[in-house]
Amino acid sequence: MDADAGDVAIGAVTATAGSVSVVADTGSINEVGSGDSGVDISGTVLTLTAQDGIGGAGELDIETAAGTIKADTTDGAVDLSNMFPSAVTVNSLTTGAGDIRFSQSAGGDLMVVLAQTTVGAVTIGVSEADLKAETVIAGGTGRNVTLTTLTSGDVNVDSVTGSMWDALSSR
Repeated sequence: MDADAGDVAIGAVTATAGSVSVVADTGSINEVGSGDSGVDISGTVLTLTAQDGIGGAGELDIETAAGTIKADTTDGAVDLSNMFPSAVTVNSLTTGAGDIRFSQSAGGDLMVVLAQTTVGAVTIGVSEADLKAETVIAGGTGRNVTLTTLTSGDVNVDSVTGSMWDALSSR
C-alpha cells in the first residue's frame, strides 16, 4: 500500500503468510479510529515508512502482529504495539524528531537491532519475555531511553545513548 500524497489510515490489513508494506510519502500512518485494541496490521514481515509519523500516543497506536518489523519516519512519533506469540526482530524504529514507543506482548522474545530518534525519547517494553537491544539512541537534551520487561524476562543491551536510561527487568 503506497500513498503518494497524504495520510494512510489503517483499518485491518492481513497477510497470513506474507509481507505487508505501507508507505505514506508525504503524510503519516495511523489507525482509522481510536479506542480499539484489535490488531490493525498482521503479516510475517511488516515495513512501515512515513514522512510525518507512525501511530499516535495512547489509543491511536497501531496494533500489529508481525515477526519482523521495520518502522521509519522522517519526523513524528513511532508508536506501535505488537502482539506476536513467537520471537520478534525489530530491524529499525527511527525518526528525526519524535518519540519512539514500542511494546511487544503475547510471549515472544524481542530483539531490537536499531531504535533511533534525533530529538526524542525511546521507550521499549516486552511482556513475559526477554528484550535484547543492540543500538538505541535518544537524541536531544533531556531525552531518555527506557527498556522494560514486565512480569518476567531479562533486558540485555549492547549500545544505549541518551541523557538518562533505565533497563528494568521483571517488574
